[in-house]
Amino acid sequence: MQSDRTRNSIKNLIFNNINQIVNILVSFILRTVFIRKLGEVYLGINGLFTNILSVLSLAELGISTAMVYSMYKPLATNDEKKLGKLTNYYKILYRRIALIILILGIVLIPFLPYFINYNYDVKHVTFYYILYLLNSVFSYLWLYKSSIIIADQKTYLVKKYDVICLIIKFVLQMIALIIFNSFVLYLLVQIFVTILNNYLKSEKAKKEYSYINSNSEELDNSDKKQIWGNIKSLLFYQVGNIVMNNTDNILISIMIGTIFVGYYSNYSMIIAAVMGFTSLIFSSVQASLGNYNVKNSGNNMYKIYNVISLIGFIVWTFCSISLCILLQDFISFWVGKNYLLSQNTMLIIVLNYYMQGIIYPNWTFRFTTNLFNMVRYMMLCCSILNIILSIIFGKMFGIFGIFLATFISRLLTIFWYEPYLLYKKVFHAKFRNYLLKQFFYFIVTISLTLILNILFKYLGLYNINSIIIRMAFKEIICVVVVFFALWLLFNRSEEYKYIKSQILNIFK
Repeated sequence: MQSDRTRNSIKNLIFNNINQIVNILVSFILRTVFIRKLGEVYLGINGLFTNILSVLSLAELGISTAMVYSMYKPLATNDEKKLGKLTNYYKILYRRIALIILILGIVLIPFLPYFINYNYDVKHVTFYYILYLLNSVFSYLWLYKSSIIIADQKTYLVKKYDVICLIIKFVLQMIALIIFNSFVLYLLVQIFVTILNNYLKSEKAKKEYSYINSNSEELDNSDKKQIWGNIKSLLFYQVGNIVMNNTDNILISIMIGTIFVGYYSNYSMIIAAVMGFTSLIFSSVQASLGNYNVKNSGNNMYKIYNVISLIGFIVWTFCSISLCILLQDFISFWVGKNYLLSQNTMLIIVLNYYMQGIIYPNWTFRFTTNLFNMVRYMMLCCSILNIILSIIFGKMFGIFGIFLATFISRLLTIFWYEPYLLYKKVFHAKFRNYLLKQFFYFIVTISLTLILNILFKYLGLYNINSIIIRMAFKEIICVVVVFFALWLLFNRSEEYKYIKSQILNIFK
């Protein structure tokens, strides 16, 4: 069974990485053409409407998370009848969600002028918004069937459809931009591909799990009650999470200007691309962890948690340092110096990325150990604190203050509360060990960043005129210094030895 979990996790990781690579290449090329053809105003509108619709996804209530969790046990026991009932119930819920989002989106239309802040005359803004809304609504069609694939640790089965649809969308949207110079056609292609992707995944799920097709039995009331208990526990966390991660662009548009949403969207796209790769480590093993945690005690789970935490620290530290030393150079090379934000703003953006990454293992274990109820209020508190601090700091420090508020809000809430519950309720270990470890990790990250900057100045890398050559030398030195330093620090730890043994087993 352990070998099956490991095999599925590896397959998920491989296929997720392939999808991520294609996604990054397509996104960067499309974004470049988008900026050249439509300009910074439409770039800002794109970022703003995307975030508004993400906030509207609150109507989803965390149902997908609760439903996937509810499938772990029947999958482990091969209870096909129960899985069929769950899938049927999921279908009903998601059709209602799509309708609710459509209604909420329409109700929001009269208030759009309060969110948009620019000095340009842009026509058909409401029509653009409606197309974004339809894409969001259609994204929920057929989604219910593919959830069983995620719960069964086999997301690799449907990742090929993501790649195929990405390529189709890329070709059609490039035609829309280059030949027709049409934002409307660009959005219509997006809707078409969303529907196509969900349909293909649904058909694959029907083929692999044929018993979900013919089962029309209603789920037992006791199971519904349990699911809604988890949804209620997830509700506050889900609301907080969506508000936390999707209000920065809205606040920037209202307080600073919609164009700055476009500037930041270039940074957030790069951060999201890096986050996509780094978070794959956890998303690829999440279903396997759910299966593992059902069958193991807290002590065994604590050992695995420490291993995953070390992996997360190594990956996020390296990526955070790389972003600090390369991000401004890359933006200059990619879209030009006119799209640069200040150095301090860039640093706080990267710091938020590091904060999100370093707490990712806690989120993964909280999800797979059903601690929804105990953390349901904390993310909501975090999001409320973030909005209050963003308004205050945004007026004081501009766009830098909005991102600073995000960092402080996470630090004062979810950074410590979720791991505290894990250590106390699940691992039965001393919480101060977590705090000391995170403090040590942060000091190591800051120290390595400072050492590299001193080294770059000493070697004269900042005087190199060619951005590409400068970036190449910086990253080569970064790879050598960071990984050598981390090897010196951790090569004798039990977690490192375990990781090494697993890698050797994979190659064998």
